[in-house]
Amino acid sequence: MVDVENKYIQNAFNVIKNSLERFVKAGKITENQKNEIIGRIRGTNDLKDAVKDADIVIEAIPEEMDLKKRVFKELDEYTPDHTILATNTSSLSITEIASATKRQDKVIGTAFFQCSANDGDG
Repeated sequence: MVDVENKYIQNAFNVIKNSLERFVKAGKITENQKNEIIGRIRGTNDLKDAVKDADIVIEAIPEEMDLKKRVFKELDEYTPDHTILATNTSSLSITEIASATKRQDKVIGTAFFQCSANDGDG
């Protein structure tokens, strides 16, 4: 998990922990599973170091085309050639975002939906 300031990283960790705790209380996961998940998440301000060995990167920044293209250009430079670059956009052209890279065939769109522990299968 990469962000520009440590306070944003800490806020994200808190959201993740709270969400996982709801799943524990609902009996969807165990306390040990929650701790394992949290233990696998790292936070940093150094994008280059964070993605240097990544197989997939999922971007979730504001819906601004210039910003996304700038980040994807950096990701293209910092990641191995095989890395899949995913954008979490719901309204911007993935083709245009991919044009900032040399790997248009490895840029994909993703969508995440927030659900609660009470949403059935979650």
